[in-house]
Amino acid sequence: MRRLLARLETEYRDKAPLSAAAAATTILEGVKAGAWRILVGKDANALDAAVRAQPENAYDYPDLAKIAAQGPPTNRPALDAPAEGR
Repeated sequence: MRRLLARLETEYRDKAPLSAAAAATTILEGVKAGAWRILVGKDANALDAAVRAQPENAYDYPDLAKIAAQGPPTNRPALDAPAEGR
């Protein structure tokens, strides 16, 4: 079991879509710019867009996951992209 967990941890770290350094850079740039919220990674942007598109479903996790899995709003013509700096 320990070997399996160690392998999963390594695979997650090595295959992550965004490195820890890139995430830290995004966060620090947002803080320096005075952003009131900072989204890190495509998944965060997709989830944010999904919640904004259908806020009444924010706690309907299966439906929200389906919407977020469609990708960022640029891939979904029916949804508007979040405002600049969000």
